[in-house]
Amino acid sequence: MKDSVYSYTSLVMNRIQTYCIQIGNEIHNRLFHPEGNRWPDSNQMLSLLQSANKAVRDVNPGTKIITHYAGYEGAENFYKLVQELDYDIIGLPFYLLWRGKSLSELDNALKRLQQKFEKDILIAETAYPFTLGWNDQTNNIVRLDEQLILPYF
Repeated sequence: MKDSVYSYTSLVMNRIQTYCIQIGNEIHNRLFHPEGNRWPDSNQMLSLLQSANKAVRDVNPGTKIITHYAGYEGAENFYKLVQELDYDIIGLPFYLLWRGKSLSELDNALKRLQQKFEKDILIAETAYPFTLGWNDQTNNIVRLDEQLILPYF
C-alpha cells in the first residue's frame, strides 16, 4: 500500500505544477480505509502519509504540503501525532453548522496551533451563505438567522 501511495502521488506531482498540495482531506481517524486506520494503530496512517509526502518532496521539493485535520477541536492531539511528518501547512475547515460561530474561539485555536507546531495555517474549507433562500436542489449548510455571524450577511 505504501508503494502504491508513493507511486500515485509521484504520478500526480509529475503531471501538475502546484504551489501546494493537500494529502488526504479532513483526516481525523483514517486514511485509505481500512488500511490507514488511525485507531488503534496510528502507525498505518502515519506510514501512508509519510509515503505520500516523500513522493511530493522527491518530485518537487518546493511544493508546500498541507495536512488537513477535520476541525480545530482535537486538532492539537492530531498534530502532535503527526509532528514527525514532513509537511508545511496545517489545514483546517471552519463550518458554522459544525464548529459554532465564534470567530474568537477559532482565532485562539489557530494561534495555539501555530505557536505549538510552528506551521503556517490555512482554512482549507469553509462556507457562508449569500442568502438563506432555497435556490437550488441542495440543502443549505447555514439555514437559520441564529446561525449567522452578524454583521456578515
